[in-house]
Parts: sequence; C-alpha cells; structure tokens
Amino acid sequence: MEPNSREFYKQCAFQKFCNTVLHNEACDAHRELHRHKAREVTFSDLPLDEARQLHTFDEYFKRETAETVFEKAGKKITPKLLLEAIRTLPEEKRKAVLL
Repeated sequence: MEPNSREFYKQCAFQKFCNTVLHNEACDAHRELHRHKAREVTFSDLPLDEARQLHTFDEYFKRETAETVFEKAGKKITPKLLLEAIRTLPEEKRKAVLL
C-alpha cells in the first residue's frame, strides 16, 4: 500500500527538516571545537613564566621548628610525651591508636 501524495509530501518535508537540524547542529559543534582550540593552550606550550604561576607550595610543615604543645587538665602534652605514652601501650591498643 503506497502512501498518497499528501503523506509523501509530509514525509519529505519532515525528512528535510530533520536533515537541516542535523546539519546545523554539526556546524555548531564544529564551530565550537574551533573556538575551544583557539582559546585553549596546553601546559607544554605555555611560556615558562606563566607556567610557574600555576603551582603552589604546601605549607603544612612551615612551623616545624615550633613544637606543638597541647594542654589538657592542667598538664602540658608534648609530642615526645605522647610518643612515650603510646609506646607503653600493649601492641593491639597501640595499633588501634595509630589507626
């Protein structure tokens, strides 16, 4: 059973519409790729002075010389004192504390 001419016209018009939409989307995607390529620069292509601005240094141990002292119940707890206390624990409890 062949579709009549009106149905055939509708199918052709819809197919043309779909092809136009797909073509325009492909053009937009291609244009966007070119726009990204124009703006993006790989790290290896950066000048050395700009590449140096992209990193930071961690400052976790900056105060390494100053020993951290905690105070609990009026007693000063130094890292050395804490280490000695952990060493006196039985091995199972020591592992639990160090976890």
